[in-house]
Amino acid sequence: MLKTSSGLWLLFGWFAMLGMTVAASVAIGARLSTTVLLLVLGASPVVVMWFLSNHAAPPTAAELLYRAKTTDRVR
Repeated sequence: MLKTSSGLWLLFGWFAMLGMTVAASVAIGARLSTTVLLLVLGASPVVVMWFLSNHAAPPTAAELLYRAKTTDRVR
């Protein structure tokens, strides 16, 4: 399933679920600090993944050669 879905779609889905969680927190009358805590805890994995993806190591020579030899281009 994850091979067919785009990263942008997953990101929007993540933020939609985060928005619903924060909206539910506000709807049940939680304190502002609780709502902000839920928002920060929900957004932190996305921020960490974004930070790691920008600083990822470049592909090795073996990875480049293997990618060039495959015919289906799925990998």
